[in-house]
Amino acid sequence: MADSLTLSRAHAAGLDPMRALAENDAYPFFRALGVGTGGSSARSEGTTIKTETTIMITMLVMLAAADSALAHPGSGIAVDREGQVYFTQTNGKGTWKVSSTGELKLISDVRDHWMGIDLEGLFSRSHLKDFQRITPDGAKPAILTCGDFLFTVNRYGGIYYALWKPGRLEINRQSPEGNTSAIQLQGATNAAIGGVTGMASGPDGSLFVTDGSLLLKVTMPGRILTVVSKGMISNCSDDLPKPHVRGAPPAPFLRGLAVDSEGVVYAAANRCRAVLKITPDGKVTTILRATAPWSPTGVAVADGVVYVQEYDFPDAGPRQYEQRPRVRKMGRDGQITTLAIVGEK
Repeated sequence: MADSLTLSRAHAAGLDPMRALAENDAYPFFRALGVGTGGSSARSEGTTIKTETTIMITMLVMLAAADSALAHPGSGIAVDREGQVYFTQTNGKGTWKVSSTGELKLISDVRDHWMGIDLEGLFSRSHLKDFQRITPDGAKPAILTCGDFLFTVNRYGGIYYALWKPGRLEINRQSPEGNTSAIQLQGATNAAIGGVTGMASGPDGSLFVTDGSLLLKVTMPGRILTVVSKGMISNCSDDLPKPHVRGAPPAPFLRGLAVDSEGVVYAAANRCRAVLKITPDGKVTTILRATAPWSPTGVAVADGVVYVQEYDFPDAGPRQYEQRPRVRKMGRDGQITTLAIVGEK
């Protein structure tokens, strides 16, 4: 089964599902893991060698996919008008809420990577393909999640999302009725952009997109502007343990984005254990740092307060994917407070 327990067993035994898949070593992988293939007895009951091989390769693909997903924990945090904070726990129990009084509560068993908040409730009765609404019908705000690709909810009634297509920027829009359309982009859509790693909506309806390094602004109806050509951070630690940077873009690896009422962008620089503030004219400032094992993966902003989703990133070993999320906030006065740590006794 492709879960964190199986992956922990594999890594504890020194096995790498990614490498086994690349080298077509399904049989040695599962033999070393202590999983029987069935052998001649299974084949005598009608399971051919070809079928058995197909099953094992399929299982290995699932493990490799789960391995890749677990290596990059969720980037999903949002705050409503009452100051309640919502965040994801990809490899844990589900989706959490921190009330305005500081109470931590599990509100859903959905464990998707990405989250969006619809403050106006325009999607509060929608049932959309690829997106899951974890709040009840008619509830305002509506909390949406997705496990396949990152997205943002625009205040004017649209979900915007980008698929992972390195070298090409493509953005789609989905309405509350479920209608999907492609945004007609004007500009360098084939610029040196990697796969999209972060997206957020601005106060005027513009979109901000990053590939982990550069930051683009997409004005409506689709003009592309470059805010930052390459995110540079002084004193970037870039010291996440190796299992957690497998397949990830290079530092700073910008992930979650948030935009305030003035168009200032906040970005979680995952490989630098930092949060960046990026002004409309492209000035970059580090406003928060985390110390190992913690590092930011998501950001939200409301009324001048910055909320940061962080995960711990353990060293390689049997517990490397047993990651805990925490939420911190930076007040308008610069004071940093820890709001919640999942798994803390």
